[in-house]
Amino acid sequence: MARVHLFEFNDQSWLPDAWRRYITEYLQFMLEHGPFDELPTLIARTWDREDDVGVVDLCSGSGGPWPAYLEGPLEQFENVDVLLTDLHPNPDTFRRIEERTEGRASGCDDPVDATDVPARLEGPRTIINGLHQFEPEQARAILADAVDGGERIGVFEIMDRRPITLLPLVLIPLFVLLLTPLVRPLRPGRFLWTYLLPVTPLLIFWDGLVSALRVYSPDELRELVAELDDYDWDIGTVSAGKGPQRITYLIGKPDQ
Repeated sequence: MARVHLFEFNDQSWLPDAWRRYITEYLQFMLEHGPFDELPTLIARTWDREDDVGVVDLCSGSGGPWPAYLEGPLEQFENVDVLLTDLHPNPDTFRRIEERTEGRASGCDDPVDATDVPARLEGPRTIINGLHQFEPEQARAILADAVDGGERIGVFEIMDRRPITLLPLVLIPLFVLLLTPLVRPLRPGRFLWTYLLPVTPLLIFWDGLVSALRVYSPDELRELVAELDDYDWDIGTVSAGKGPQRITYLIGKPDQ
């Protein structure tokens, strides 16, 4: 595969939890407020909209776009509840999201390995800006685990490896400096490590660049599922809605 799997700080077990929160909360803010008009419609294709749906979101970080989607006037999510899971769960953040969404999103406080999701966590699975964190064997194991459990799965990445989308990433530190006062919750440590000692902008810049280089292309996603039979795989890209950004997606469901 042509993707480059360099290290991300957010993946490292030694990274202080506070710094991990600063990264994931900034990313959540960008997901909620970024120009990703087509993302809600794509995500909703993971499940049958005629039924009440309990979604299991994997690699949730600080919740991604779910709080905004569940509290907003989006028809696709009127019958949806979400369980947020992560290998490094953040219970405090999960509680805030639960309050914000009036219980429609809740968090699993136990670590959840996306390659081996407990059988008790039933429902269609989503991974939003998360599959790139895994090398091919692990990514294949995540998809195979959904197949073994007979669950639908939707994978969505809001970045890609094209030069036209990589070049603007050099502006990430500037955006972090400008947008940090808008990120919630307000944390004194975030301001310390952003403005007095600018560690957070550098961490987010590096992880953002590496994430883009790690993203699986549609052809690489097809390689990952090539041996996963009895499933219908819809793989491709769509415009994010504005500018050159594209959303790469994989949606899998059992053959009818």
